[in-house]
Amino acid sequence: AVASAALVAPAVPSVPSAAATVPTQSPRKRTKNQAAFYSAVASVAPAEAVRVLNDARTADSTKGTYRAALPLYEAACARGEHPPWPPSKESFTVFAGYLKVSMAFASPATYWWAVVEEARHQSSGFRLDRDWAKGVVTALERGLPPQEQAEPLTVPVLRSLGAAVSTEVDFTTVLGLLCALFTLARVDSFLTLCPDDVQDVGRDRVRVRLSRLKGERRREVVDPVFERLGTCAGEFRPLWTPLGVVPLCPVLAFRLLRRRARDVGAPTVAQCDTDQALIRRLSHLCARAGVQQKDPGRVRNR
Repeated sequence: AVASAALVAPAVPSVPSAAATVPTQSPRKRTKNQAAFYSAVASVAPAEAVRVLNDARTADSTKGTYRAALPLYEAACARGEHPPWPPSKESFTVFAGYLKVSMAFASPATYWWAVVEEARHQSSGFRLDRDWAKGVVTALERGLPPQEQAEPLTVPVLRSLGAAVSTEVDFTTVLGLLCALFTLARVDSFLTLCPDDVQDVGRDRVRVRLSRLKGERRREVVDPVFERLGTCAGEFRPLWTPLGVVPLCPVLAFRLLRRRARDVGAPTVAQCDTDQALIRRLSHLCARAGVQQKDPGRVRNR
């Protein structure tokens, strides 16, 4: 018998791949902010994200005018037999013409620009001739009465208001107006100021943390530091009111405003929820003091 032999190939040593030699790494942990961003990308449709962005481009106070402008524009286009969308120089011109001949609005250019802004949102390829647009706006505004202008808030005006104080709310209003004058802040920015936003920096200085600044592109907060005045006499003598004096020193004024808010547990130093509420308080005080708030003229954005 002939024994059969099995042929066995020599063993070949295995060479590990390059990927196998790299140690396994755990997924990079995301920060809280990164996680929130990726969550929004996963849950919000692109169209909705763009809508929210475009909606934020217009202040709430002017959105009503913008909403009213579109049907007016479309009515003018229908009368002129021009398609409203996509807009054209002809459709813009006929709309401006009806704004001019109707004399229906104190600020017709606001309505015209509202349609221009809507056209920019609807079409990425929309282009507007700046010189031509400037000429249209000039024509719309020619012959209109001047716009109403607010009377400047000065120390003599504050003294008149202080003399008319009759309630604790009046006193807080005058004190708050003085502090707002020191900061040069918008009303909506000043109304968000909390007691903790007024911080002592040693004995003679305070830091005031202001936020919600209109047009801020780079910074969300500014925090000016005010120093105590050396003397509070002459033009800087305190404001007299029937309920006490209001110091014209910024350090003393801010500390007094903060203390009054904390004494009553108010969340903000102005002790006022909205700018409209502050305007009502100021209007009552001005009427009592005989102080004029504005020069007559056409109302803006109407």
